[in-house]
Amino acid sequence: MAKKILIVDDEVSNIKLLKQILQQEYQIIVAKSGSKALELARQNPPDLILLDIQMPEMDGYHVCQRLKADSDTQAIPVIFVTTRSELEDECKGFDVGGVDYITKPISPPIALRRVRNHITMMEMEQKRSIANERNRIMRDMHDGIGGQLISALAMASNEDYSRKDIETTLHHALTDLRLIIDSMDSTCEDIDSVLAVFRSRIEQQLAIHQITSHWQVGDIEQEVLLNADKRLQLVRILQEIVNNIIKHSGTSEMYVQTNMLTLHTKGAENQGMCIKITDKGRGFNIENHQRGRGIGNMQQRAKKLGAELTITSNDKGTQITIIIPLSETEVL
Repeated sequence: MAKKILIVDDEVSNIKLLKQILQQEYQIIVAKSGSKALELARQNPPDLILLDIQMPEMDGYHVCQRLKADSDTQAIPVIFVTTRSELEDECKGFDVGGVDYITKPISPPIALRRVRNHITMMEMEQKRSIANERNRIMRDMHDGIGGQLISALAMASNEDYSRKDIETTLHHALTDLRLIIDSMDSTCEDIDSVLAVFRSRIEQQLAIHQITSHWQVGDIEQEVLLNADKRLQLVRILQEIVNNIIKHSGTSEMYVQTNMLTLHTKGAENQGMCIKITDKGRGFNIENHQRGRGIGNMQQRAKKLGAELTITSNDKGTQITIIIPLSETEVL
């Protein structure tokens, strides 16, 4: 299927010329104002936008800023079309999120070549993203589900293990698989949804071990989005915590609290998300377990998430705190 190009210009002659240059290779949609461009970009997202700078009501710079501030349109590459050629104007276009310029009067060969180049780069990036996602899924399936299935097979051939033991291991493997699939779901991009889905997945697992969970989710006025990789890292950390509570704490209750907080780093204030998981079971000596695989895996995943993970434990229980700094693009 041909890639879709949105041409945004208030001059009909410019639209006709660009359409004539590109329509043999691409599907063309048109907007004659900035507001219409924003509407079309949300309703029918194009693969690339050719955006005139000098337009009435809303200029191209403002349109581009609006596009980049919207999670639904921020990834669409924008090429500015303008008569301006001064260095300062070009820098402003790049600062607001543009990827290139086409100057007027428009040269058909140059305009076509620049559009082709950016479409090709976009396709290459999509292929890389798909490959990375495939590798991520395979790695997690191998490390998590693969290990659990091998354990279940070993238990099945050992008379010391009961049918219930095997069923529990297989149930954990199934929960793992569901959580991996959930992390790929683009409808669960915000932290609230990720936590809600995670809660629904682990409730049965906790119930099997007679553990009651208590959730206290603080008011989050703004939506906090995570990409697929960060969602998986967060879910894997939470899953490791739950598995450790089930296996080692001996508790009958688990508490989960979430809230937004202000972080002070390098003299600046930034928003952050805090998640605390607490149990009232038997604690452990953190120094003796610091080199263990479980804590090591959680620390590695926290690093990939860009989060800070701290653990406190004593004879009254264990609390694990995850603080996730949030960039402006993650808070809507």
